[in-house]
Amino acid sequence: MSEYESKRIAQIYRRIDAGNSAYLMEQVIGVLRVSAWFEFLRANLPGDAPLTPYAVGRLLQPETYVKEGAHHQNLWAKYAQGQHVPSALTLSKIEVHVPGSAAVLNSRLWWMLDCKRPRHMDVAMLDSLPYPIRDCMFVLEQGRVVIARSWDDSLDRLCERASGLEALVAAVWVLREALHAGDEDNYLSIGEYLHSILLMVLASKELHCIRYTLMAFFFEFVFPLCSGRDLTLNPDPQQLLESAEAFDEVRWLYEDSGTVEPVHHGDSSSCYALFEGSLGWDMRLGLGPHYGVREGASNPEAHLYARRCRIYRTCALAVLGQGPAV
Repeated sequence: MSEYESKRIAQIYRRIDAGNSAYLMEQVIGVLRVSAWFEFLRANLPGDAPLTPYAVGRLLQPETYVKEGAHHQNLWAKYAQGQHVPSALTLSKIEVHVPGSAAVLNSRLWWMLDCKRPRHMDVAMLDSLPYPIRDCMFVLEQGRVVIARSWDDSLDRLCERASGLEALVAAVWVLREALHAGDEDNYLSIGEYLHSILLMVLASKELHCIRYTLMAFFFEFVFPLCSGRDLTLNPDPQQLLESAEAFDEVRWLYEDSGTVEPVHHGDSSSCYALFEGSLGWDMRLGLGPHYGVREGASNPEAHLYARRCRIYRTCALAVLGQGPAV
């Protein structure tokens, strides 16, 4: 994990600990937005190695640095950490040098990751999703945008078209619909799809540089809402991190062997073969989510199920680490 990622995660938990519930989600999503904006700038500026915040600032705002480099506000270090949202004036100046950067920060898609946000505030944004995602997920019915098929069929189709932030937003929307309907029986199953889509999307270049920050966000604000009556999903952040790292290791092995197509810029749908079972159940067992048991769980089978999944995962990952059969 890079120094910037660890500081971004610290920013998220600093805001949680501050206990300002009225502005918490605005502040936390601000960390995601600014981090993605900064990484977009770094990816689109000349240079072989990733530039430091200081170097980015010297390139894009040289007027804020005197010759000795001692008189500046250190804003670029704050941008790198997601700590400070740039002003509209700064955005417009940077946009001249790096076209498209303002759209990364200002995209309304970031706000659609907030599962507790009133749905009517975001429903119009569904039309802005790329056609392949919109077509497999939604339909206009009596003037309302609704999920086109059963939620599991829609999420299956979405997994085949996973691409960047848009895919995450579409998957989270299914959870938001279930939460609105009080469909508690399906929270856990929807969360299992979200786990797969999150890992797939984080493999793409678009979001890979903020992958740990996004995982921290999902751990705190999304996966807790995916709990079933007796089981919780990804109850430990270290377990979620282990799942992501195992997924990357397996993906690289299977890409190198030619078993799956390499991830293309912004498109990680080729990774779905690692989850849907066609390459063997070891994949699903080894790369799926972790489970915990809710306090006061009424089903005596819940502990057995969670323990069995841990054993299956350990065995499956040992097999997957050997790479695809020749």
